[in-house]
Amino acid sequence: MRAVLPILLLLAGCGGADDAREAENVALDPAVLVPKSTATSVAGVDLTQAVRAFGTEPYWTLDIAPRQIRFEDLDIKHGKPVEWAPRPAKIEGITATIATLTPGGEAVTITLRGESCLDVGGEGSALPLKAVVRIGERTLTGCAGQNLATAPDGNVAL
Repeated sequence: MRAVLPILLLLAGCGGADDAREAENVALDPAVLVPKSTATSVAGVDLTQAVRAFGTEPYWTLDIAPRQIRFEDLDIKHGKPVEWAPRPAKIEGITATIATLTPGGEAVTITLRGESCLDVGGEGSALPLKAVVRIGERTLTGCAGQNLATAPDGNVAL
């Protein structure tokens, strides 16, 4: 029995202060508070469902649905939506990337990153994704989140 007591005391010392500090650091890590990415989602946003991204200065919107990507830029096209070929998102960690083309063949890269983003100049609520849209040499930045305005056929509802 005397031999067992020192072993029990030794085992009781395992997982002490270092483990408590480790758990505290994890609890304070903001990345832990962000919903995890899955094979089809980033920061809790399901990319198999409709997603809306938008930005201001210039004002633009981007609706991504399973069967359609619709882009609208009020500065260039005067509010006339342009459709791009839908492509599946490639998800790595907290980032989803969609590579497609404009109807004129210009390269488009849409990047959605799982970071809190304030919409409309910070006056609205925080959205779960930051959006970067590269159209050729042009780069637009904004926010994105789940968009429930999808028609039953999988297209973006207006």
